[in-house]
Amino acid sequence: MELKEYQSVALDTFVRWWNGLAEARAQSETAIAALQNVGTDIPDDIRNYPKTAYQKLVQSSGFTATTGEYVSRTDDAGRPIPHICFKVPTGGGKTLLAAAALQRLNRQTGLTLWIMPTRAIYEQTNRALRNREHPYRQMLEMASGGRVKLLEKDDLFTAADVANYLCVMLLMLPAANRQKGRDFLRMFRDSGRYPTLFPDNDDAHGDTRLLQNYPDLDRASGGGPVKHSLFNVFKMLRPVVVLDEAHKAYGAKDPEANEEFARSINRLDPSLVIELSATPNSGISNLLVDITGVELKKEEMIKLPVQVTSFTNADWHYTLSQAHDELEKQDTEAQSLQMSEGRYIRPIAVVRVERTGNDQRDGERVHAEDVREYLTQNLGVPANAVAVKSSEKDELAGIDLLSEFSSLRWIITKAALMEGWDCPFAYLLVMLDNTSAQRAITQLVGRVMRQPYARRTGREALDQCYVYCWNTNVGQAVSQVKNGLEREGLSGLNDEVRGSGSDLRRVTVERREPFRGKAIFLPLVLHKDGDDWRELDYQQHILPGIDWATIDAPDPQSSLPDHARMQSASVDLGNALPVFHTDRELFVDKTLRISYFARRLSDIVPNTWQSARIVQQLVKNLQASDDSEDDFYDRRS
Repeated sequence: MELKEYQSVALDTFVRWWNGLAEARAQSETAIAALQNVGTDIPDDIRNYPKTAYQKLVQSSGFTATTGEYVSRTDDAGRPIPHICFKVPTGGGKTLLAAAALQRLNRQTGLTLWIMPTRAIYEQTNRALRNREHPYRQMLEMASGGRVKLLEKDDLFTAADVANYLCVMLLMLPAANRQKGRDFLRMFRDSGRYPTLFPDNDDAHGDTRLLQNYPDLDRASGGGPVKHSLFNVFKMLRPVVVLDEAHKAYGAKDPEANEEFARSINRLDPSLVIELSATPNSGISNLLVDITGVELKKEEMIKLPVQVTSFTNADWHYTLSQAHDELEKQDTEAQSLQMSEGRYIRPIAVVRVERTGNDQRDGERVHAEDVREYLTQNLGVPANAVAVKSSEKDELAGIDLLSEFSSLRWIITKAALMEGWDCPFAYLLVMLDNTSAQRAITQLVGRVMRQPYARRTGREALDQCYVYCWNTNVGQAVSQVKNGLEREGLSGLNDEVRGSGSDLRRVTVERREPFRGKAIFLPLVLHKDGDDWRELDYQQHILPGIDWATIDAPDPQSSLPDHARMQSASVDLGNALPVFHTDRELFVDKTLRISYFARRLSDIVPNTWQSARIVQQLVKNLQASDDSEDDFYDRRS
């Protein structure tokens, strides 16, 4: 697999540091031995060879540390722990860099712990590493000579496995985090599951020899025998630890919690810690590589700019309909691209709603099933093109979203995709969460930024991503998208967030003085049913009396377009104010479909055959005029 330029530079820096670390360690061991021979105390700076190697690289050309002073760590045996961090924005290939870094360690055997913060990242990494044709797995195979053994936390392994294979164990963050409770504590249990790595239970001399080599092993209370625990296995094997999305581990508001997690990793006695993070914690991580958003843009890794569109004081149906039109436009471009170049892209929209639970559909907040119904019943989206992803329902399970055989184009979620889910085909983020949309924009914008095949298409609609917001001020939405880019590590991008807002405005009408403070009574419209009066019901009392066959299409002149206009702005990521431009018209899909317009009339004309007849009659009347086809399409409103 050919690496991008910034990835090659990052790995070259890592190799320089790794080689310098080996040299600094050899010098440290020589100096320590000499000082021990003469009975002199050993200064901390001599023991701390990782700090020496890091500072030497900082002072050399071509590398600048941007996170302050070096942060030292030691394990339970008092040994210094080399630890460095790759700062990689979302979409920059963190997992690829992790696999490539492991390859460059030239370790053919031993144990690697690969720790991930979320189930989504865990499953994606697990699938990739189990696929022998995937570049991540191939890098590890090359490093080990084709002898990779992939493990999960509860899998058994032996001393022979570690001696003859490159063992890679995948762990979820809670399993390595003392703050998370039970999963962490299970590692300390005296399980007896690893007999080849420990002496027999009644072998006291074996325990003594083991403690001479590993004095910090966990023992039973009261100085008892060494526990046959997974925790002690890690201590003896001194694994290389890969900490993916490290900012999730070190991102707690409580600094003490962050320090506690760092201590939890230190207690595993790792020989090396490689962190990957979009936004490293400068008080815990040692930044070795700092990749910016500009580098990702240059290498065509992400879709930019981000087009932000907001509809204030409109209902969520209108916002969803506009998003549907935008996705149709992207799909048309994608089909054209496939016809001309053979590149397959199927644009997908991610819709954020307020509710997903089975018992939470109250008609007040936007529910996932409300959106599904409107897409399928009003907008004509096939049922198999819509899926819900939530804690209760995972309709994405087992679906390859990049497959040409998949028909999925709409994903509805609340929070399940906020972290660790990336699909290059995701182009459009639709925010229908009216209560916390601003915070959600910050968390979700990174999910739609990855460029398919890491190569631009040359088509504007497919080389940028889109955020559609309901009832959110466009200025606030733009600000939150900018915050989201910074949160995803995409710093250094200028003019890449562009906002648009509808021209709808809320007007407050004040009561005149004589009527202020007085109760207002609204008339109740009643229907006489025999001798009784009942509250008027449109479905029951009006619809049955309408003779739909006598209703003709409206006068074509009455459908002259009243163009919706939008306000646009170019926004920098820095402190510069947005620059607003001349108002522009909303994009209008020029494809005229009878079925589409018939569905739009369904709220008024319940009989779909009559709806289709009225639409067909209107089209016939339009065609009898001298207007162009574009004029017909412009009158669709």
